Amino acid sequence: LFKNNFNDTEMYINKAEKLISKHQIFDELIGLNKVKTKLYLKKNNLDEYNNYITTEKFQDSLLNVKQSIINDDLYEKYNTKIKETENLRLKSEQVLKEATINTQKKILIGSLIAFAVITLLSLLLYFQSNNRKVLNQKLSKQNDQIQLLHQELNHRVKNNLSFMTSLIEMQGRRT
Repeated sequence: LFKNNFNDTEMYINKAEKLISKHQIFDELIGLNKVKTKLYLKKNNLDEYNNYITTEKFQDSLLNVKQSIINDDLYEKYNTKIKETENLRLKSEQVLKEATINTQKKILIGSLIAFAVITLLSLLLYFQSNNRKVLNQKLSKQNDQIQLLHQELNHRVKNNLSFMTSLIEMQGRRT
């Protein structure tokens, strides 16, 4: 406020009021009205002072309503964000559960395949072992038969040689 130059002050306040209204800066308009109230009080213009006091009270209540609306909007946005965050958390938990289940399924399938392969290899080794045993038994029997035939052959050869020796000795005695 200009000291004791109330008309210039009022003129500048009115210009500021027009600019503020033009640019729709309503919070600044409230502050400007408070300055006008002080101006009219110093000017001893009680009618204008009372008008601006009433306006100030009205603006304060409007500001409170506006602040309440802003708070309600912020609260609603906050609740919406919390719900979105909760939904995202639930979705991420669901994705994590699905990934865990898929991993467990893969491990189970891999284990079953490994078990099947090990079982098949075990059966193959078992059958090969049985085949070897059977073949070894056959070879052992054949080996025993060959030895028996070899002994029989040696015995017959010995008998034939003995018979031939006897015949030659008989022939030698005759001559």
